[in-house]
Amino acid sequence: MLMRSDNLGLIRRIRAALVDARLDYPGHGGSRFMLGVGSAHAELVARQYVLAWIGGLRLERALMFSLGSEGRAVVFPLPKAWRDILTEHGFVVARRRCALAWAGFIALFWVYGVLVIMKHLALMVHTKFRRGTPSRGRYAYFGKLTTANLPQPGRDGRSHDVFTWYAHWSGRAQGLQSLGHGVRGAERAVAEGLPVRFVGDAIPPLTSLAGQLRFTGWAIGAVIRSVPCEVVGATP
Repeated sequence: MLMRSDNLGLIRRIRAALVDARLDYPGHGGSRFMLGVGSAHAELVARQYVLAWIGGLRLERALMFSLGSEGRAVVFPLPKAWRDILTEHGFVVARRRCALAWAGFIALFWVYGVLVIMKHLALMVHTKFRRGTPSRGRYAYFGKLTTANLPQPGRDGRSHDVFTWYAHWSGRAQGLQSLGHGVRGAERAVAEGLPVRFVGDAIPPLTSLAGQLRFTGWAIGAVIRSVPCEVVGATP
């Protein structure tokens, strides 16, 4: 379809337009209670997050499906600004269904956020009443890795991985006792004398009563303030 219409760059142009499209939402700013100093850039943060989750291959497949089905309407969770962009580029957009899908997307992520908060609260309680909880000490954590990213000697006898690089780096954090990762079942390794081990959560649970009370208060306030009673771009 794109080749026949001599419009191979259409998807690329749409992606470029989505990157620059501001998301419209009430207040045109973020809650300082929720985001702290990042509240001034709340729209940019939200836009990049949405792009990472739904602005990639899944959206491209939906657009290609629409083109390949002779103009069949696009049905995808899209904020209003994105629906407008697709319409401007000649796509038929099922605006009401896209708005409902977008509202559902926001609601699901709100539920996910609440569950994550509950997980951290439960972990804090568990840690508080568990005796002999080992201290992690001072460590650096590397997320989203696989077994292939862990230290393993190459043909030259050296390991070319992010842990070894970081251990060599002059700008690394000082006083580290270990390096952590989230690869379950991985064997322990060593990078330049620093143990490389599995860490269940990148951020350790709060152990002080003051810290736990502060987090609990923030969590309750965050859940209440973020109730998706008015979903961004939910109107057709």
